[in-house]
Amino acid sequence: MVRKSLLPLIGWLALALPASATHISGGEIYYDCLGGNQYRITLVVYRDCAGIALDNSYILSVQSPCGNKTVTVSTPGGTEISQLCNLQLPNSTCSGGTLPGIQQYIYTGTVNLPPCNSWTVSWTEQWRNGAIANLVNPGNKNV
Repeated sequence: MVRKSLLPLIGWLALALPASATHISGGEIYYDCLGGNQYRITLVVYRDCAGIALDNSYILSVQSPCGNKTVTVSTPGGTEISQLCNLQLPNSTCSGGTLPGIQQYIYTGTVNLPPCNSWTVSWTEQWRNGAIANLVNPGNKNV
């Protein structure tokens, strides 16, 4: 009897669309050579405060013809950089208000990369901020 009552629920759950959170407004990746094949990789992420929180660390992919690696980057937290007048900052979504709020998160990590002709550092996170005006359906795009 219990199985029969759960079947419609299981069927409904199987048809449910995956949820997505739109929170990333932009970002960049850069590196600094520390010497001795050591590199500090920096990931800067701009977060819409109306979206979900970012993780404290991420794993970046480091690829080359010489082999692939990963590097974990971490952050102490975000800093609000909202484009509001100082008097309006307490009213941003970063502070629980309704005005648009943006935070900047700076993640860093160190990796040893042997000499090679090229290295590509990348990171993929879902989903972009739905407020981005120059993309069609930005909330459905990977960063």
